[in-house]
Amino acid sequence: MTAVLRGKAADGQSAAEITGWLQRQLPPNSNFFMLATLLSAAFGIPVGVLRDVENWAGLGGHGTMNDEQLEQLIGPYLRD
Repeated sequence: MTAVLRGKAADGQSAAEITGWLQRQLPPNSNFFMLATLLSAAFGIPVGVLRDVENWAGLGGHGTMNDEQLEQLIGPYLRD
């Protein structure tokens, strides 16, 4: 899974595209921790940053972070 995520980043997909794709790949009963663990494993995103990802509106909860803000938050890790 980490290789696929890195490939998507290398292909230029946005943070929202990658995170949304990953969420759709996880079992329906998965929690945010599983998504965060995979993002961390693939891109080395620190836990403190990942905690903010949980506020992304694209996760379907009550988050207020938009796609552009998500890109600003984790985009640099995806391109590193």
